[in-house]
Amino acid sequence: MVAKVFSAEARERALRLLRSRGITSVSKVLRGFDEKAVEAAKRLGLDSALNQASYVQVNEEIVKTLMERRLRDLGVIVAPLGEALEKHSWLQEYYWRALPVDNDVYTALVEVYGEGKGYLVYVPPGVKVPQPIYVCLLVTASGETQLLHNIIVLGDGAEATIITGCGASHGAGRVAHIGATETYLGKRASLNYVMIHSWTRGSEVRPRTAIILEEGARYTEYYMSYGGVGILESRVVARQEKGSRLYSASVILAEEETNYTLDTRALLLGEESSAELVSRIIGKEDSKAVNRVAIEAWAPRTRGHIECQALPLGDRAVVETVPVLRSYARGAELSHEAAIGKLNEDELAYLMARGLDEEQARAILLRGFIHVDIPGLPAPIKRLISSVEKTLAEKHAL
Repeated sequence: MVAKVFSAEARERALRLLRSRGITSVSKVLRGFDEKAVEAAKRLGLDSALNQASYVQVNEEIVKTLMERRLRDLGVIVAPLGEALEKHSWLQEYYWRALPVDNDVYTALVEVYGEGKGYLVYVPPGVKVPQPIYVCLLVTASGETQLLHNIIVLGDGAEATIITGCGASHGAGRVAHIGATETYLGKRASLNYVMIHSWTRGSEVRPRTAIILEEGARYTEYYMSYGGVGILESRVVARQEKGSRLYSASVILAEEETNYTLDTRALLLGEESSAELVSRIIGKEDSKAVNRVAIEAWAPRTRGHIECQALPLGDRAVVETVPVLRSYARGAELSHEAAIGKLNEDELAYLMARGLDEEQARAILLRGFIHVDIPGLPAPIKRLISSVEKTLAEKHAL
């Protein structure tokens, strides 16, 4: 697999890192709209949105790029990244800027072997996109490796909602999904970003994400992952300028024999910037989930809060939460709360006394635990999230 070169400098940096590790192929690092694609989208709760999606990729094939006339008239661009790099010279300004190409071997693999797969979403300055932009990234073939480089750019004062579904179909077997995503929000831009992951037992998933918020920008994120993923290792870093606001909520439902490692950092670089990082983790059977969350204050009059809650439901489940606060500036206000607990037996008994069986009562309590009230999300998106939460709570109550 020979990738097209979009930046000689980026490619050389990526190759240099891979050579230093003795890596000459993807297989040296990774474990190695048809019905399966629809089934994968259904597991994400996005099957009804599949035909409206602006970008759909199944395995390594880009099967659909759709731009409704309304989006095109607004100047919005949703396109495969490789195609966009050839058409828009200005995109080079963002190419591997927020996320260094040699950040680790996985970003290097995306550059060297990714062949320009992944997507660009661009919203011009001042444009407010009225409807959600849907993106689906699906894996249906056993042994498939999906390498993606995604770039999201919102100009000054732009507003948008992006809903992304990533997952594998039942029976996909051992697959890999490596996604490098760079997000750039201009001054006073606002992005609602919803990401839903649903994988299978043999999946190896390694998302790498970098976000830059310019002055006064707002970024609201909801991330949910469930299913029997083999390994999911996520690394996210947000860099925030003056007056920017970040709110991130993560909901993880770790099923048996799954292994999650989440590492999220918010860097408050500008005065009066703020970040709130919220997480809910349920661990079942012999799953393992490690959640590291950090807020660093580098400027005065900044605010940050971390809230981590975990609920082990199996005798062998391992759940670890590591909240970290660092201040390098006078006048920063940082706080955190972390808890690992169990279902409230009194509440369970009360619900059963009201006529519910144990499964129904547990489902209600689990749904209450994983529900996060996210400020600013449009009502239709909240209904989508609520539907997924209800389905998963009922499943995990068994």
